[in-house]
Amino acid sequence: MDVLLDLAQNTLDGLMPGAAYALLAVGFTLIFGVLRRANLAYGACILFGAYCATWIAQRADAGLATLALVAVAGCVLAGAYVERLCFAPHRERRGNRIASGAAIAAMVASFALWMQFEEVATLMLPRHMVAFPALYDGPPLALGPLSLRVEALVLIAATALLLGALWVLLRRSRFGIALKSTSPSGWW
Repeated sequence: MDVLLDLAQNTLDGLMPGAAYALLAVGFTLIFGVLRRANLAYGACILFGAYCATWIAQRADAGLATLALVAVAGCVLAGAYVERLCFAPHRERRGNRIASGAAIAAMVASFALWMQFEEVATLMLPRHMVAFPALYDGPPLALGPLSLRVEALVLIAATALLLGALWVLLRRSRFGIALKSTSPSGWW
């Protein structure tokens, strides 16, 4: 019986990082699948947004909603920076496609920006041991003999909602139909 409880608790504990990895993987898949670009700086852009929010949290008494907006703004700015430096210079004049040699150059440039974002993050928070403000300060939720952190529950619910909204956006909206019409066949 203890083995089953351990398995159930480990499964619950694994759902939170699994949900975070699922969101990261869906973003990476959309970038590569739709745009046909290997953006190696994608994770570093997310890191940069999180570090911006953590930096603000250290210096100001900001609420979680403000920190979420700062994180999103940091990710957007980092993504725009990567686009302008890595991918925009390599586009052909006839469209949004990138030639194969230029695609390799863009991928290598995005790797260089990945390293740049990591260095900026190191300079922003040199100790790397700064705790992000907790979403919930109370004890974990008890599910009989099992426990689940509130942050994990929120992340799992947010992941389910975001993936459902993305599915509706891609399958049921005009934007999704337009996206399907411009992406290479076979991806959908």
